[in-house]
Amino acid sequence: MAGALGRNVLVTGATGGVGHLAVQLARAAGATVTGLVTSSAREGEARELGAHHVVTTLDDPDLGPFHLVLDGVGGAVLAQAVHRMAPGAVLVAYGRVGSAASEISISDFYRQAWNARIVGFISPVPEETKGEDLAILAGLVADGRLDPRIGLILDWEKTAKAFAALSQRAVRGKAVLTM
Repeated sequence: MAGALGRNVLVTGATGGVGHLAVQLARAAGATVTGLVTSSAREGEARELGAHHVVTTLDDPDLGPFHLVLDGVGGAVLAQAVHRMAPGAVLVAYGRVGSAASEISISDFYRQAWNARIVGFISPVPEETKGEDLAILAGLVADGRLDPRIGLILDWEKTAKAFAALSQRAVRGKAVLTM
């Protein structure tokens, strides 16, 4: 999140499996973080993670503009997030909830997101930096600046059960398999 210092960042799904990490990392990078959550019941959790502002919709016309949007929700939220982007902003789409298609058009950028770009985060981390990147994250966890929120711990022989729980959204946080 280089360049996040002093920038406005929106994290959709702010209390989800990846979103909760994105909120913490953006906050640690010096961003002003707005977290989008599914209900008011999750607002407190998003604030505990470090979100400065928490919303349950993107309907407020005064929301934003955001220099970086980290979207793990997709669907209609994706276009709504584009409407809240600053000129030249970046939207990183890394997931979606449910089966709703994400549809945006060039006209979604007309409001204020001129020359903004969308990055689809779907490829693995390059091999040459993977070890260094994991070491940074492990260091942040070790010194208490990053809380991975573990929601399920199972023996590795129960991997299928862990995947089923994750796909059914029955796990809040990360699933850990032990040996």
